[in-house]
Amino acid sequence: KRVKLGSSLNDNLRIMESFVGGAEILSEVKAILSKPPPSKDQPHLGLLTTLDRDAWARAREALVAVPANKAALEEIDSAIFVVCLEDEKTHNMLTGQRLMLHGDAKNRWFDKSFQLIVASDGKAGINFEHSWGDGVAVLRYFNDTCQDAIKSALLSEAPAKSKATPVRFSNPLPPAVESAVKEAGIAADKLINSYDSDVLEVPGFCAGYLKKKDVGLDGSLQMVFQLAHYKMYGHTASTYESANQSAYKHGRTETIRSATPESDAMCRAFVNKSASIAEKEKAFRVAVKNHARITKEALVGAGWDRIFFALKHEAKTQGLPVPGVFNSPGYKTLSEVILSTSTLASPNIDGGGFGPVGPRCYGIGYTTGKLRGELDASLRGVDGFACGVSSYKRNTRGFIDAIDSALKDVRTVLG
Repeated sequence: KRVKLGSSLNDNLRIMESFVGGAEILSEVKAILSKPPPSKDQPHLGLLTTLDRDAWARAREALVAVPANKAALEEIDSAIFVVCLEDEKTHNMLTGQRLMLHGDAKNRWFDKSFQLIVASDGKAGINFEHSWGDGVAVLRYFNDTCQDAIKSALLSEAPAKSKATPVRFSNPLPPAVESAVKEAGIAADKLINSYDSDVLEVPGFCAGYLKKKDVGLDGSLQMVFQLAHYKMYGHTASTYESANQSAYKHGRTETIRSATPESDAMCRAFVNKSASIAEKEKAFRVAVKNHARITKEALVGAGWDRIFFALKHEAKTQGLPVPGVFNSPGYKTLSEVILSTSTLASPNIDGGGFGPVGPRCYGIGYTTGKLRGELDASLRGVDGFACGVSSYKRNTRGFIDAIDSALKDVRTVLG
């Protein structure tokens, strides 16, 4: 197979304007790795892509005022994706997640549709920019690429003739750009240091178990998250779950609002010491059944989040007064997502995740199936539940423990 490769490797910027084979790509990657790394004093331009859009736009205007810089940025912009060769190893799931999510932010170009990140231990991951697409599309690419790689023969170590030589970006930078890079580095370090993540693997709580208990898989897991938050904070929280709408032309996502009156009643029953097992089970089944109903509505275009967003957007676009509902306490509460949840599964990935969407948010990536044995090697290959949770230092470990406790509660009730 032949692919068009655009790459940004350790601040080396180049693009091949013709289609090339794998042997040529390997030869050029080796050429890059054979060169000494950039000096520590060299500005890392990728940091600029971590800035807010206005600040990055101002820095970019100053950068492209130099013709050579403009040409380099045009090469990056025209690339389909970037490749980031990392000096760091993944070590384990937690450090691997952080490496793929942000690393030190210096060897990244976050404006790209996606970045293929390859660690020094050979493990690879994808960091994708969310505005253009969703996890389903990226996972499809990942699966197809992985299967193609498995079927393809290993490339020969013999050097191949390359159509071009990798070029390191070493153009002079305007003072304003150097200053912007320094400020971006300070801000990126602060953001990275404020981030925290942890993982949980629980054997036995899987599709087979829940099917025997005649309750829905995703609804059960969502109710576990509701109960975990309730046990930790004593109240229900605004929750986002993504519903894929790729069945529709131009379809993206709709929101499943997992926090409902039924889920709240279930949580109250579970924490009520006087409630019987039967009462708790009934409340759990009602909440899961309701979750299945609202999930179906979201999948067939009968959700309400995107419609409300469109109405608000159109009102602003047309210069009309924004309807009062958008300023109501209820809508404002819903708009601050506290539990941001998403699930994808594939035998081709060790795991995935995402950052929290706000200062009080927990980002929860979850799945069921064969466990990886990240924290306990004896669990590798065992069917169960796994999740990764991230937050801005909001007691992430405590929330993981609350999920574990909620899982035990549900198993006690279902038997």
